[in-house]
Amino acid sequence: MLLEVQDLPARIADLKEAGLRFRNEVEVGPGGKQIQIEDSDGNPIELFEPARRWKMDDERVTRISRPAAVKYAARHHED
Repeated sequence: MLLEVQDLPARIADLKEAGLRFRNEVEVGPGGKQIQIEDSDGNPIELFEPARRWKMDDERVTRISRPAAVKYAARHHED
């Protein structure tokens, strides 16, 4: 199971305080950050924070979220 979250470090702090068990440390890659916790039966649950994307807009660099990046790419996709 994968749950997309915002502010992964804050979610981790909340879950550690609640006593949840983590299977690994935070892993960071080009797509974002992830960590795995275990449910009460020992099944893995991945918490995932997508990487933020950047776009050029009127010669400025603007930070946009993943959903906005997908919409931007769809509007500017050439077949």
